[in-house]
Amino acid sequence: MPSWNHPKLGAFEFEDLGWFAEVRMPGFTQFDLDTPSDYDRAIIEFSFDAYEPNEFPNDDMVHVASNLFENHRRLITDGVSLLFDDIRGVGTDSGMWWHGDLEHVNEILENHARRLDELEGLFPLLNGPSVLIQEIGYGFDAACAIIGFESLIDVEHGIGWLTDGNKILGTGYRSDVSPNSSH
Repeated sequence: MPSWNHPKLGAFEFEDLGWFAEVRMPGFTQFDLDTPSDYDRAIIEFSFDAYEPNEFPNDDMVHVASNLFENHRRLITDGVSLLFDDIRGVGTDSGMWWHGDLEHVNEILENHARRLDELEGLFPLLNGPSVLIQEIGYGFDAACAIIGFESLIDVEHGIGWLTDGNKILGTGYRSDVSPNSSH
């Protein structure tokens, strides 16, 4: 299997759609709260978008990845805040079905014996975190990353946060999150 090594980011192996590695990012221990205690929640799937094994991450993608590593704790805090505000209809509008519809979100969660009443309640609802670095994003014409989660809020699509590695640019579905209109 082809591999690519970066002095700061580590070793990656090429799989069907990119360069993949499991990396340690301690800020992500706040998620996957339902997993067994011996599971290391700080280790997440981290990947660079690529279609061929000779297509290596470019400097802009590596820059975004490096910034994300450095800023991941703050980005998590900002992402959870932005998503919670979006669900409550406060602040920017992601354009997603959940904007300003906390009542509908709670109806969905009731099927899983859950409720969302406060910001901290989002952490157990966002699981299976991963990071995907892209050369360009959906509606964003520069290198970026999607911090993605599985979620009971939207089981089919999951939830994603678009970031340039320095700030959260938008919330939306995991696979095609785009910048929120005010960013």
